[in-house]
Amino acid sequence: MSKTKFEQAKKVLEDLGYVVDVCHICTVTDRYECTDEDARDILDDVYNELCDTIDRRILDRCEFLEYKEKDE
Repeated sequence: MSKTKFEQAKKVLEDLGYVVDVCHICTVTDRYECTDEDARDILDDVYNELCDTIDRRILDRCEFLEYKEKDE
């Protein structure tokens, strides 16, 4: 995918309300001897850990700001 197409795709997601920050597999493969598939697995594992951290930090921040949690 060209950089222009990537930027367009990113803009579409941002316009839909997403905060977009992505890593390419080369973030891993440029520094470590591994396959593209290994790099994807590593990024997936790291992303899942970050999602848990983000959820906790959102809770902490909303509690600090005294936002009430919505009833489900």
